Amino acid sequence: MSNLDGINLFSGAKVLLLWAGEQMSIQMQEFASSISNQIRSGEEGKIQLEHIERLKLSSHPNSGFDVVLSGLVNPLLIQHTVDILGEICRVLKPQGKLYIQELCLPLDTQAETGIKTKEKFISLLKLAGFVNISQVG
Repeated sequence: MSNLDGINLFSGAKVLLLWAGEQMSIQMQEFASSISNQIRSGEEGKIQLEHIERLKLSSHPNSGFDVVLSGLVNPLLIQHTVDILGEICRVLKPQGKLYIQELCLPLDTQAETGIKTKEKFISLLKLAGFVNISQVG
């Protein structure tokens, strides 16, 4: 899902784009540029790129972002914990949108890999404070 299909971005939006890995990929840079072009409106509209492991250290204000995007470019690199999801919930504005992607296992699958089932992932989202959870695409 490394394109913007199904993602509701608007001119003037404040967007947090989370990434993972050793260094930011060219695909992530291109994705960020595409988002920036879509949301820029004069001085309004801002995209903030943040490594997911540094999110809690970044001191973003409460309710500072309209949209948070996580795992859309390299979903295999990101494992969202309840702590990370809680921090994302904290920095999202009321009525803000989270677009998130993570590799999940089929229902009733047991694994020692740390990979969650879809149901477990939805449960973590709810535990972190998210409501109105729906699947896009």
